[in-house]
Amino acid sequence: MAGLPSGIPGIGLEIEGAVQHAPQPGRHSIRCSLKVNHRIDERAQYHLFCTSKSANTTCPKGPSRVLCRDIFDIFDYRNFSMPRANEIKKGMVLNYNGKLLLVKDIDIQSPTARGAATLYKMRFSDVRTGLKVEERFKGDDIVDTVTLTRRYVDFSYVDGNEYVFMDKEDYTPYTFTKDQIEEELLFMPEGGMPDMQVLTWDGQLLALELPQTVDLEIVETAPGIKGASASARNKPATLSTGLVIQVPEYLSPGEKIRIHIEERRYMGRAD
Repeated sequence: MAGLPSGIPGIGLEIEGAVQHAPQPGRHSIRCSLKVNHRIDERAQYHLFCTSKSANTTCPKGPSRVLCRDIFDIFDYRNFSMPRANEIKKGMVLNYNGKLLLVKDIDIQSPTARGAATLYKMRFSDVRTGLKVEERFKGDDIVDTVTLTRRYVDFSYVDGNEYVFMDKEDYTPYTFTKDQIEEELLFMPEGGMPDMQVLTWDGQLLALELPQTVDLEIVETAPGIKGASASARNKPATLSTGLVIQVPEYLSPGEKIRIHIEERRYMGRAD
């Protein structure tokens, strides 16, 4: 379907469906079929911002017909269902500037000046080239995402520079190079871990997704201080995978701790 023209008077967007009352003036949630150029695009729900004086609604609390005579600030019909930058999570894939970009990390930068927008600095891995990419977005920027397929896997073996994982259901092998999963390996114990998933799109292997937490052993840190309280200062600790994080100073080498993977944060002693 072609994109909708923007700001051109006289272009008709005919929406038929139930208009539900919304608290903001001029904003309505519409469950409908969207007709453009005699074609119908079925969507579960659209959000229509009718601020133009020529946008007419009747009986906003019940079934009605809405006709917008002016199309404004709509550069593509998909914007009704596409997410904003502040809704993007680690592990999602964006279709951006002709590239498929896997979100590896998100840094939220709060504004320092009054009225300035919050910025979302995202670090990506280009799915096709493997190159690292950084982009900045405002929170309300519209972005295009692609739907991924997830499969649960077990770690199988290492072959030189390649790490092979096996599908838990059909035993399909998935192979990553060490560079592709360099960060994930910092959290993966020898032999793997439960609840790992591979992400694929259109038959292409994209990424390895780890669970939220993992238990790892401290192999190197300063000796624990007896009597130190839970509110004591932190110290660096090297874990069995080579990962270095901050831990309370009362912990000692040989202890197992639980790590929040995405935040690289100590959560407590392992069960």
